[in-house]
Amino acid sequence: MDKHISCVAIIGVGQVGAAVAYTLISGSVADELLIVDTRAEWRNGQPVRYGGNHRGVKIFLRDGPNKSRLSVSQHGDSPVRRQRDEAVPEISGLPPSQVLGSGTFLDTVRLRGLLADKAGVTQSSIDLHVLGIHGDAQVAVWSTATVDGIPLEKAALPCMASEADKVALAHECQNRSRSIIATKGTTSYGIASVVSSICTSILQDRRNVCPVSHFQPEFGCYFSLPAVLGRMGVVQRVPAGLSARENEAIVESAKELKSTLDRVQERY
Repeated sequence: MDKHISCVAIIGVGQVGAAVAYTLISGSVADELLIVDTRAEWRNGQPVRYGGNHRGVKIFLRDGPNKSRLSVSQHGDSPVRRQRDEAVPEISGLPPSQVLGSGTFLDTVRLRGLLADKAGVTQSSIDLHVLGIHGDAQVAVWSTATVDGIPLEKAALPCMASEADKVALAHECQNRSRSIIATKGTTSYGIASVVSSICTSILQDRRNVCPVSHFQPEFGCYFSLPAVLGRMGVVQRVPAGLSARENEAIVESAKELKSTLDRVQERY
């Protein structure tokens, strides 16, 4: 029986695209890597950046089309970029379950790390999600958070003794990208590690539960809720178990996003 060959395509190899390529190669996530970019010097220079150490991964280089039907903004949090998620299923012909984004996955990783540092425990013992829309409207779901399987409220951590402690930590997480950019100029390797996790779960059919942006039919738009990722993309939606306040915050941000998308679609 022929071995199944896995391939990941990266469209655009700027700072993030190049970091994603490096992370996928160093982790041997896929058998083949297709790098697409209209800028020949950026595209053709990628194999050189890795010093020939491709770990058995075949790298293919391809020029991209001069124009794209997708309108992509340079500003990562813009309405136009969010509209792209809505357009991809129509343009690609893929079902919505196979169109997803990193969403609040990186925010979740960061918040778990911050809480682990405060509590003095390993990050793997923390189960805590950030959901909704990446950015100012993201929602930290404290109601279902656990430490080594113990509900956060019962764990009685001194660092999380009050509601103000939770708000402060969520705010620190929300602003982590800004502080990293101010110090290092880029957050490319953070998002690259998340993309690698997503690709691994899909290509290896691991069925990991991840807070990725995927289609929410009740709102008609994409935002992050827990989902099981396997070979066919989003194979199952997982109930988030939100408190009334958290659910209200998610609903309000979803409505705001849908309203913004509708206005953008009218203009374009």
